[in-house]
Amino acid sequence: MTIPHVEEYVATDSTEVDAELLSVLEYRDPQSLERLEAKVQSQPGWPDVRLHLARRLVILGRYEEALHHLEEALAVNPQFIEALRLKVRVLTDRGELRVALKTCRRLNSFNRDDSEAFLTEGILYARLGEHGNAIGSARNALEIDRNNVEAHILLGEQYLFLKDARLARRHLDLAMKLRPTDEICYMNALVCLKQKDVEGAQKGLKEALASNPRHLSAMVRWAMLKIAEGDFPADYRLLSQGVLC
Repeated sequence: MTIPHVEEYVATDSTEVDAELLSVLEYRDPQSLERLEAKVQSQPGWPDVRLHLARRLVILGRYEEALHHLEEALAVNPQFIEALRLKVRVLTDRGELRVALKTCRRLNSFNRDDSEAFLTEGILYARLGEHGNAIGSARNALEIDRNNVEAHILLGEQYLFLKDARLARRHLDLAMKLRPTDEICYMNALVCLKQKDVEGAQKGLKEALASNPRHLSAMVRWAMLKIAEGDFPADYRLLSQGVLC
């Protein structure tokens, strides 16, 4: 699993904005950056201004400056949740996963009811190869929101990596019930293959291809299964269609 790119996060963030600050947040206005910078100079102790200046700098790809203003905002308000969230994503995009994880754990230490933040913590642990901790964070996310599909997927991925096909399949099945997608179907098929459940694997691959006919990995696995049954010509055509489409 991946954490959404920081620019995608900024584009979809719905943080409430103070009415006075709103007047300088016209992102389509080429002067908005200068106006935000002037606002910071006039009111350096206002963390909301620094947060929104950081958001604007992220849009421009100026991550180092964005981090500076986030740190300044957090110096004023150490529990500024939105600043911590944005900082986690900036650090993740910069590849500073350990620092991002430390920031995320800081966020979760006082923001205990945010399922998505615990999911992010779990993804960071997984990317660092700490699969046991990733599982713990994903479970924390599910304690808050048992319908967190991504947390079930993360658990499925981690248990699959740890070769626990039974638990991997359990969580992927739950994810499928909540939100069927071609990728979950494909992962379920991989679990079935590990359990030597060929029929279940074929079912998962069929569902993945029904959802996304261009899912090349599912096509390859399907072809391999059918070739093993001696049905080479039909699956050669299927695989060729996938490669060429």
